[in-house]
Amino acid sequence: MSTRTLLAALTTATSLVALAGCTGEPVAQDSTAAGAPADGTAGGTPSAEPVADPLAGTYQTSAMSLRKMARTAEAAGFATADVREYLAGNFPGAHEVEYSLKLAGGWWIVFNEIDGGSAEEAWAGPYHVVDATTVEAGVPPCGPITYGYRLDGDVLSLDLLEDDCPGPDGRVPLGELIAQTIISETDTYQRVG
Repeated sequence: MSTRTLLAALTTATSLVALAGCTGEPVAQDSTAAGAPADGTAGGTPSAEPVADPLAGTYQTSAMSLRKMARTAEAAGFATADVREYLAGNFPGAHEVEYSLKLAGGWWIVFNEIDGGSAEEAWAGPYHVVDATTVEAGVPPCGPITYGYRLDGDVLSLDLLEDDCPGPDGRVPLGELIAQTIISETDTYQRVG
């Protein structure tokens, strides 16, 4: 991929992230068109030997009740009223949510499935493994979002460490922080593919 093509792809991806925001709003776009090469690679200059990504795969949580999600956010220090407002605004009338992560070709794609419905893409962005316990997803203006991770066999555990996805006022919106906490810390992710 030429430098010009890579820059165009990154600009497109960054623009889509900026337009979608980091609040978990669905991205009505195929992630391949957002800049991920169709061949599933991370792009850039091909190396002689690709570096193995320890996280590559598809993972899924169990179906989590909104009550369980609320308890996770509240245990992380968020006010009950703020958590209820976030859940009611993002999952009106729902009883449970299941999250999936597709980590492939340098892309982190989050899907959610509400009350057993169809899985919908909620967020997509580039990611990279920083070290044996840290991974970053997203790029400015929404990112990186830094997670601690542990991979025990086929079980992936995530902990939100830092969220650098500011709103128009330069501060990370409360709903973004609640969302990231719920998505990463409510349940472990089981590798399903």
